[in-house]
Amino acid sequence: MMNELSKKIKAPSLDNTALIRDNALTLIGRLTNPQEQRIWALIPALPRKWHLQGRPVGSDLGNNCFQFRFEREEDLRRVLDNRPYHFAYWMVIIQRCEPVISTSFPSMIPFWIKIKGLPLHYWHDEMVARVGQELGTYETHELSRTTARVRVLVDGLKPLTKESIVEFDSGEESKITLEYERLEMHCSYCYSLLHSRSNCPKKRLEEIPRPSFPETKRGDKIPSSVFEERQTAKVSNPVAERNIYRASDSLRHRSEGGKERNNKTKSRRV
Repeated sequence: MMNELSKKIKAPSLDNTALIRDNALTLIGRLTNPQEQRIWALIPALPRKWHLQGRPVGSDLGNNCFQFRFEREEDLRRVLDNRPYHFAYWMVIIQRCEPVISTSFPSMIPFWIKIKGLPLHYWHDEMVARVGQELGTYETHELSRTTARVRVLVDGLKPLTKESIVEFDSGEESKITLEYERLEMHCSYCYSLLHSRSNCPKKRLEEIPRPSFPETKRGDKIPSSVFEERQTAKVSNPVAERNIYRASDSLRHRSEGGKERNNKTKSRRV
């Protein structure tokens, strides 16, 4: 992400047709969890899993991305067909090089997904294909008497869909669960591939305690400025919140103390 200190450089107009052609046998990859994965360790390790005839050359592209350049189309296709891959127990995203400029490239990762919970009388090719189309870019599916599964390209930068509701023409609904084959470590809270449950931003946000305001007696008046501060206090600054609560409590106690003193004075006069 650009910051205020980053200097912008204007790219010259040039013909990059030859460069695009030269990168035709190149795969671009991305780490999903840089805290657990290291590119310098991944580059020599991945080709050992591929068992290719040629020898791909890998390098670090920065921004948690890397490339592998191949000599043979057959080797490149074999690597793509055998996806998904993982390294250090976390998924790795790999796509064929495309002439695009995007911080989200590469992002697509193919999975075989088993569909469970679908009524048997709806184990139909069109139904299984429809599930795949709703999950991402549908590629193909397999349907037998015992298994229904679909191969889909999903966006690996977004949380996975593990459950869904199928609506039928009759108005009835059925809950289905989706089991991703060869899926390695991911967040068990939000199903993201990019972090663990202990580092889940969504989990942390939902676990932040909501502010509880002290009760006030009938007739007590709290200055509007204090009330507005309490309403607009941000959880990101708990120290400021506590100070606001203490200020409002102090005002309430003063009000109660003043009433008690006035009552005592009246009783003495009587």
